[in-house]
Amino acid sequence: MFMFLQMIGEHEESSFTLVMNIFQYTIIIFGFTYFLANYCLFGQSITDESALLHFAFYDTPWPEAGLNFRRKVLMGMIHSRKPFVLTAHGLASASSETLVDMLKTVYSYFNLLAAT
Repeated sequence: MFMFLQMIGEHEESSFTLVMNIFQYTIIIFGFTYFLANYCLFGQSITDESALLHFAFYDTPWPEAGLNFRRKVLMGMIHSRKPFVLTAHGLASASSETLVDMLKTVYSYFNLLAAT
């Protein structure tokens, strides 16, 4: 906060422009953070639900069913052992862990820039 007031004091003639720029950048940062949080939390929920799919196949009454149904359930169980992970073009998985890592990195960069 002190740095903000100091910047305004140094630029008396353009303090309104400076305040508007800071306001715009703040809105943009919060918008991107909101988008990133929604994407990562949605990806985490998809991963969690797909991990439970294997157990949902197992909970069906497949032992009493016909041979064709048992084969299909077995194939579903085999293919659902590994949960589905939503990724951002193969670079990073969309999960709550990725969200926390990105927020930590942004906070570190912000502190680095504020210290200089």
